Amino acid sequence: LVFSAIATLVIAACGSQSSAPSTSTPTSTPQAIPAITIKAVDYSFQQPKSIPAGLVDITMTNDGKMNHSLQIFRLNDGVSYDQFFTALKNNDPKFVGMLKAYGGANSILPGQSQEVILNLQQPGQYVSLCFDSDADNVPHFMKGMITQFTVTGSPSNQVQSPKDNGEIVLRDFSFQLPASIPSGPVTLKVTNQGPQIHEADIVRLT
Repeated sequence: LVFSAIATLVIAACGSQSSAPSTSTPTSTPQAIPAITIKAVDYSFQQPKSIPAGLVDITMTNDGKMNHSLQIFRLNDGVSYDQFFTALKNNDPKFVGMLKAYGGANSILPGQSQEVILNLQQPGQYVSLCFDSDADNVPHFMKGMITQFTVTGSPSNQVQSPKDNGEIVLRDFSFQLPASIPSGPVTLKVTNQGPQIHEADIVRLT
């Protein structure tokens, strides 16, 4: 599944010349969605320590020898990273109430990449995690694939959402899918309408 960024659309208008002074008000040009790359290796993430708030185009590349994923969460106000990590490594169910999920890239094979556009609208402290595991059944975040970073500033109203080719709605417990999805690179909007955390994978049947 490829989530592709959409190029900025510029609309130009043509008309006859006039000797009268122009009374039109210049309009601002939409800004491109900020783009970053996060590299997954065995067993860590290489990524920026700070990301601007709002829409962000993230490409996750798997430069390791194992499958890896990328899931991004915001720590709730008043929750420290140490509090969260302690609850997580102890498998304490309280860790779920310490954060908010924002999505990410699902498990991808070594040498592959996946692109997602996320809306990190709230500044604060975030973490990147890999929940994949190997034959030992130890989650990769327990091996070091957990990185803290900061989202700063306020979302820009000049950055527009990309045009999508369809929407996938996640509910407890079902999917609402587009009637059809075109072949090739597509942009799909994924919305979770359920109270629980969900994810979507698309695979081709052979």
